[in-house]
Amino acid sequence: MTRDTKYLAILGFAVAILLAHICYYFPYTPDDTFISMRYAQRLVQGHGLTWNDGEYVEGYSNPLWVLLSAGLNYLGMALLYAVQSLSIAFTLLTLTAFSHYRKTNSVPNAAFALSMLVYALSAPVAIWAVGGLEMPLVMFLFAWVLTGARTLNEASRTCTAVKTGIALGLICLTRPEGPVYTAVTAIAFILTAALPLKLRVRTAAIFCFTSFAFFCALLAFRHNYYGTWVPNTVLAKVAFSSVRFFSGVEYAVKAILSFIPILWFIHHMSSKTRHNRHQSFLLYVAILLSLAIVFAGGDWLLGYRAFVPVIPVIILLLMESTRRLDLASSAKVTAVILCFTLIQFIDKDNLNARLGRSWVPNVLTPIAEQLRKDYGDKNPLIAVFTAGAIPYYTQFPTLDVYGLNDTYLTQHRHEQKDFGHGIVGHDLFDVDYIKSRKPDLLVFDIPGIKSQCGLRPGECEKLYPDYEQEIIDIPGYGVKIWKRKTNAAAQP
Repeated sequence: MTRDTKYLAILGFAVAILLAHICYYFPYTPDDTFISMRYAQRLVQGHGLTWNDGEYVEGYSNPLWVLLSAGLNYLGMALLYAVQSLSIAFTLLTLTAFSHYRKTNSVPNAAFALSMLVYALSAPVAIWAVGGLEMPLVMFLFAWVLTGARTLNEASRTCTAVKTGIALGLICLTRPEGPVYTAVTAIAFILTAALPLKLRVRTAAIFCFTSFAFFCALLAFRHNYYGTWVPNTVLAKVAFSSVRFFSGVEYAVKAILSFIPILWFIHHMSSKTRHNRHQSFLLYVAILLSLAIVFAGGDWLLGYRAFVPVIPVIILLLMESTRRLDLASSAKVTAVILCFTLIQFIDKDNLNARLGRSWVPNVLTPIAEQLRKDYGDKNPLIAVFTAGAIPYYTQFPTLDVYGLNDTYLTQHRHEQKDFGHGIVGHDLFDVDYIKSRKPDLLVFDIPGIKSQCGLRPGECEKLYPDYEQEIIDIPGYGVKIWKRKTNAAAQP
């Protein structure tokens, strides 16, 4: 069997394992995915990138992703299938970056096979391949950034630097923290590249300025369209407090522990070989990105979503450290893979994604369908804290009580004494503001999660005098909603 035949066999095996792993978590799609889908839906319908009619708020964190999914929807694909197809496609396409790295850096088949197996067995990769959000795109783009940086570490090539900058620029269009990836890459490159300092700075400047051009274009659009320089989601989430810091530390530690067998093996194999500059580059990138995750406070979504772009760094470190993998290491490799696989399947964050994969289709979607059936002709204003599937499927005007899609709450966040001390993106609840908006329906009691009014009983009591309770029946549940007493729109 030739080297190329072995490579194709390895790649085919990795794809098969990865697809089976993806199926294991299907159809996991978190409620947050439907926030982006609502913006894409309204864009295709001709309402622009808006949350409600007349309300211009950037309540999505992924402009490029919204545009891609809207494009597929415009061509006739259902939005849910569109976002799932995109996330699966970019998860698989990331293998092309790894394959290119193998070819251009003469990575042995044994090292490549082990690395691809680890990628295919990584639960965050499989979970977010069906999650329908943008992290697979970020992972794909960053894998190519790392691959380009490998070439630039040894020879300054303007074309490669520009291509690397374009990939970083596309990350800026995909995530609010996109500039962090550019900064991390530049810092690690300047510290480790095998080039004269002047040439290192020049090369880094090329890909930084290329990326910056994309970022400036996004800023210009945001200011012109929304009248602000900062996404509303950043204002609703980012807070620098000790609570957020320690939450970020806990999150990063858990994510790292879920990969500890692989990280140990990388360290074990690296100690036997000469440490090269690109390993140092990758190590700096991994550390700096992990620190960024810590200071952001981590993430509340399952499957270590924020950690997904770090996985290509780990995969490439594994390739580099196992170049001299031999038969004598086969027992250790087997033990490491078995241990890693076991952790992936029993880790609480990953396990909950598997257990909760039917929550949206079995709970939120039926609630939305029943609301649409009962109140569709009234087009009521609904207040929700699960601001994804219910607003998307009802298409009702919606008050997002956590402020991700509401500029008033973010502009007055300084008035919230506990802002920055709760779960990221979930601590802007303001009962007085809700009263002032006079929503027709309150949808605060969702089966499967603790009632919003159970979390804030004192505040919700202020709302009760204006509302009356109703039970809507969905398969397996009776769901409490609250109808405004004095508004005809709340009468079915």
